Amino acid sequence: MNDRAILSKAFGGEFSPKYPNDEPASVLLERVRAERTPQAETGVREAALLKSNNQRKRGHLPAV
Repeated sequence: MNDRAILSKAFGGEFSPKYPNDEPASVLLERVRAERTPQAETGVREAALLKSNNQRKRGHLPAV
């Protein structure tokens, strides 16, 4: 089997077992979008501030 065929099967989910209780990806994506909506309403600025604070704690950014 060549690399292209392997990648095609891998991205098609042919190498992992199928579980009947798994939700479709479309349902999962919709749930993620619904959970993100309230976060978006609080503002991108707050999210950016939290991210920079977390990076600073891990030593990725200098303290200001």
